[in-house]
Amino acid sequence: DPTIINEDRVTRLLTRLLKEGFITNEEYNMAKPIGSRPARLYGLPKLHKPNENYPLRPVMSAIQTVGYGLGRMLKNLLSHLRTSPYVIKDSFEFLNKIKSSKNVDKILVSFDVVSLFTNVLLTYTIDFVLDQMYPTCIKSCLKLSRAKQCRKCKQNVDFRTLLEEATSKTHFTLNNKMYVQHNGVAMGAPLAPVIADI
Repeated sequence: DPTIINEDRVTRLLTRLLKEGFITNEEYNMAKPIGSRPARLYGLPKLHKPNENYPLRPVMSAIQTVGYGLGRMLKNLLSHLRTSPYVIKDSFEFLNKIKSSKNVDKILVSFDVVSLFTNVLLTYTIDFVLDQMYPTCIKSCLKLSRAKQCRKCKQNVDFRTLLEEATSKTHFTLNNKMYVQHNGVAMGAPLAPVIADI
């Protein structure tokens, strides 16, 4: 179980970023993992499927994992990159929008997106996020040693590390066995909806 090692690595990273002024005390306190545990995977039946053997939608309970607080912090920092006007917070908001809709002559269409979160191209998405947040970073500067990088490029590298810690280093238990998710982001992680939307 890599939980303790991962918690120590993230704590050291956050402590360094706090000392360098890259994150605030509030962000540090939100992101710092304490008493972490592996995520737990469970399944929710897809009851809307016309089948007696309902398939399961895998959901990862990320609460109290190493990256949970970090994901919450990053979600706050990245929310401005969500440009879609069609983001719905939950089913209650959706229902209110439908009830207040004046489009009586329109037809509502629903699409079944298969494996949305696990099909997110993380490397591409992280590169896109960094290009949006640090547009003036020169690629040649990013390749230099940390001591020779400009301040913005150091921040770019640090932000990449934070994003990778929150998205790529996810381990979970299922039936008392430890697994690591290799593709996309986990449904149930606080950063997943933002990353999938970006």
